Amino acid sequence: MSSQAMDRQSNTAFRNGKAAANTRHLVVFFVSEQAYGIDVDRVEQIVPIPALVCPPGSPPVLEGFMEVGGAIVPVIRTAILFNRPLSPVDIYSPILLVRDPQGPLGFLVDGVRSVAAYTESCLAPLSEGSSLNDCSLGFVEMDERTVIVLDPTRLIARQQRARLEEFQQMAQQQLVPGENA
Repeated sequence: MSSQAMDRQSNTAFRNGKAAANTRHLVVFFVSEQAYGIDVDRVEQIVPIPALVCPPGSPPVLEGFMEVGGAIVPVIRTAILFNRPLSPVDIYSPILLVRDPQGPLGFLVDGVRSVAAYTESCLAPLSEGSSLNDCSLGFVEMDERTVIVLDPTRLIARQQRARLEEFQQMAQQQLVPGENA
């Protein structure tokens, strides 16, 4: 089913006074030509890449840190995380700021396509263990493209998150000098 058909199905349900309980909305983005989606309720905002601070010794998956509303947010190079080919980064490269129980995360992606509706019944499962940290909830077909639906809380493993926090403290000292002195 195309995203237009799903949008029509979703809009019809709303017009009939029956908001489909199983209709979800995704922010659809690309990494190396592959489409991914994250629930729109988990995406805080989409911003162009600012100047980032990258502490020495940072792992390649960590593009750097940015300040957002006083918080120091790690920015993950999603292509490296997914073991996909790298695309050039420029001043218009988008970062998805995603809510996470341990604090916000930024994901540097190649492009953001749209917000698209789908019904949970259209979500096809992936076999267990077929995605990094089982971060994929499944996939949906939209506009003749396969969109892999992600759970952002599973994109970064606990041990990786602990390591990010160490670098986050270093970045805090670089972005806000004297605060931790």
